Amino acid sequence: MKLKYFLTLAAGALLAFSSCVQEDPIFSGEDAFQISPSLISVGKDGGKETVEVNTTATWTATSNVDWITVTTASNKVTVTVDKNDGENARQGTVDIKVNSDKRVITVKQAAGGIEYGTKEHPYPVSKLYDYVSSLGADAPTDDIYFEGIIYQITENFNANLANGYGNATFTITDDGKASDKKFLVYRALYIGNKKYDNAADKDINLGDKVVLCGQCVNYKGNTPETNSGKAYLISIEAGTSPSIAVATPEISVPAAATSAKFSIATNNLTENWTVTTNADWIKDWTKSGKESGSIDVSFEANTVETPREAVFTVKYNGLDDITLKLTQEAFSAISDATAAEINAKADGSDLFRMKGVVTEIVMDKSDATKYNVYGNFYISDETGSVYVYGLLPEAGGAAKQDVLTAKGVKVGDVITVVGPKGSHKDSPQMVNAYYESHVSVTAKTATEFNALEDGSDLFLIKGKVKDIVMDKNDPTKYNKYGNFYVEDETGSVYVYGIVPISTGKSGQDILTTRGVKAGDIVTVVGPKGSHKGSPQMVNGYLAAVEPGADAAGITIDGEFSDWADVATGVTSAAEVPVYAEFKAASDGTNLYFYAKRDNRAAIWAGGGYFYFDVDADNNSETGTEKDGVPGLESWFYIKPFAGTADAHAIATEFKGEGMEGTVISNIKFAGLDGESYVEFEASIPIADMNVTKGSTIKIYSWGNKDGYDVQKMPVTLTIE
Repeated sequence: MKLKYFLTLAAGALLAFSSCVQEDPIFSGEDAFQISPSLISVGKDGGKETVEVNTTATWTATSNVDWITVTTASNKVTVTVDKNDGENARQGTVDIKVNSDKRVITVKQAAGGIEYGTKEHPYPVSKLYDYVSSLGADAPTDDIYFEGIIYQITENFNANLANGYGNATFTITDDGKASDKKFLVYRALYIGNKKYDNAADKDINLGDKVVLCGQCVNYKGNTPETNSGKAYLISIEAGTSPSIAVATPEISVPAAATSAKFSIATNNLTENWTVTTNADWIKDWTKSGKESGSIDVSFEANTVETPREAVFTVKYNGLDDITLKLTQEAFSAISDATAAEINAKADGSDLFRMKGVVTEIVMDKSDATKYNVYGNFYISDETGSVYVYGLLPEAGGAAKQDVLTAKGVKVGDVITVVGPKGSHKDSPQMVNAYYESHVSVTAKTATEFNALEDGSDLFLIKGKVKDIVMDKNDPTKYNKYGNFYVEDETGSVYVYGIVPISTGKSGQDILTTRGVKAGDIVTVVGPKGSHKGSPQMVNGYLAAVEPGADAAGITIDGEFSDWADVATGVTSAAEVPVYAEFKAASDGTNLYFYAKRDNRAAIWAGGGYFYFDVDADNNSETGTEKDGVPGLESWFYIKPFAGTADAHAIATEFKGEGMEGTVISNIKFAGLDGESYVEFEASIPIADMNVTKGSTIKIYSWGNKDGYDVQKMPVTLTIE
């Protein structure tokens, strides 16, 4: 007979049985009672096992679970285990009884073999996290299904409707609460694997249960997420349980900051959440709320040289507490610095204050009439220029606030910013500086400027340097105050003194220090004044210098003294120890190039190419990116010495956007092959370069050997 729960059978003879089992001890006498084996282990697919019962008395066999069936015959019990379709291992028992005496057969079965990632069995977040974490860096999976509850929303679909992206970025967990195993859904598309294009369609909210399909990737080997744009929603099921999420539970602010903000998102709350803190240095904070918004915190600037920390606890009845942490950096004195000083500093967290003229603002790639929202721009003073990568509204402020637009800053304005020195691909920059103040400056022609009333307002003039005033006691030297005329197409302005932007102290001989010469194109900023009725700019700022267009005195003859007054490309000796100099000039007909590089042996060994990258419109947002430099319209190379001291090679064609097949003709070249260096000069007709007269171009030069190809040495000049 076959019973699932209860059996009675007369005892039979003892039979031998072999198994990987646990034996009961042998009993003696007429009531001897023994089973073998007492432990059965089977796989997920189930199976059968025979157990022998040794007793002379009547006995019964009973299964305690419905997935184990028992059948009996003579002295044997056949234990049949069903297939396990569940995801967990399981255990059951079979009881063998003789009167009040009992023996137990323990049955263990392995977990079922659910194949996750299918439409029928989507991955839960925790299992998806483990699977994707085990993958190699950046290797995408095939399309798989997965599900979870939305814990954080970075950008919902509706927020990206206006810009046409039609995607969303959010984080899911198994239960919609904070977890070590959370999964980032990065730029996923909407239901139907398409862009979200209708504001009336259902959007996502905190606490929603979502099912998705798509590729997943272990980004850079440490962040499990969906492959950008390669996953999409299958379904959205609105959550009904209360939920609270804080997108960034840990925030660090600079020492000078006096406020911070935690963004909080809520869903289905019926009462207020509350916030407490353990820190006595916090002046005030948002103590309760119900809707999504922010927890605003205020405090004094840190004035001690150690960081400090505040912990906030968000409580809501029925939900786990949320812990927030605010760290304020240690006080570090802010040092006033020039552009040259900042560019020479090591990367770090030390803060520098710079005052200078805004000479270029990076525009939005999607709308060239608007500023980039990050606030990227160049700030210049009498020593050079610094690239500011990101401008914050105040110390500790948020990024992407379009501060330049909000403050009304424009090219030519004098601005003061504070920030740390950083770098990108070995190019120095000030990273996420914060705004302190600015003075509005109006651009004028020479004639317009001379007609102004005297006053303290600042004006900008760009033009050619002429008639530099020399020292009365030494006519070979400039007057130390920096007096000269600047000329544009409308006339000329007398600049009575050039002073440092940071200090305004006169007599600093800035023209000599910066290498300014007659014919250079300069940008100067200053107030309108007069002397004995004659108009002048009084104590102006030198914002920018471009090498002069008048290069008629340069001869390509291998004698390089005629390059002495031409400015060297911007560089740093620490970064380019063997590429000593690069200069460029123009006479309106030809472009002239001069370069010198040490380490002759390395040059000969590696071919020693010198590359020249040309930004023909001086606009980094147009053209092609090459060699890490954006905005290029063409490029070519010169190989100064090709195996012998007098042999050289130069590209026969320009390469680049719109320049394919343009033949370089009438090239002149002369050079020296010294014992430890190479030095050369060359000229190329402007007509062959597709550069328009009157345009301003930027030329980068660099060598290709010994690791020095990372430093680009730019020269900007106007073709007249």
